[in-house]
Amino acid sequence: EEIYKKIIQSVRKLNIPIIDINAEIFEKHKNPLSLFQDHYGRFNEKSYQLVAKTIFQKIQEYEQKK
Repeated sequence: EEIYKKIIQSVRKLNIPIIDINAEIFEKHKNPLSLFQDHYGRFNEKSYQLVAKTIFQKIQEYEQKK
């Protein structure tokens, strides 16, 4: 958790666009464990759809700000 926060902070300080999937999907989801197919941390079909949709939306937002 601490390393994750440091990485996110460092990337933001460098003004590098970042899509924080953890913050955008998993922290907001009512039951984030339901987005994994097993205890090894592999995404299931629904989570892949959410990740793809989020990435697409964030890229569109970034392109509009240019």
